[in-house]
Amino acid sequence: MITPRKSAIPGAERSQLLTRREVALRFGVSPQTVTRWANEDIIPHVRTLGGQRRYPAYEVERLLGVLWEHGLPGSQPPFLQRESEAKEQQ
Repeated sequence: MITPRKSAIPGAERSQLLTRREVALRFGVSPQTVTRWANEDIIPHVRTLGGQRRYPAYEVERLLGVLWEHGLPGSQPPFLQRESEAKEQQ
């Protein structure tokens, strides 16, 4: 049984939950970073009955898509990086 942190996870297809390690591997960060993001409400999570955090796979994939499109906050968007790299090669 999973107790939701803020709201229930709708839909059967959205019921897959990931561990901290699985999320860290997808983002290419350390597991401690995933914990910090959860503490800062950057990434949504639920708690198991044992108190462990689990992360909805659909939210992780959505966030990865946003990062892929826009880059990390404070960094240059990927399309600008590609343009600047192309200018350097000329």
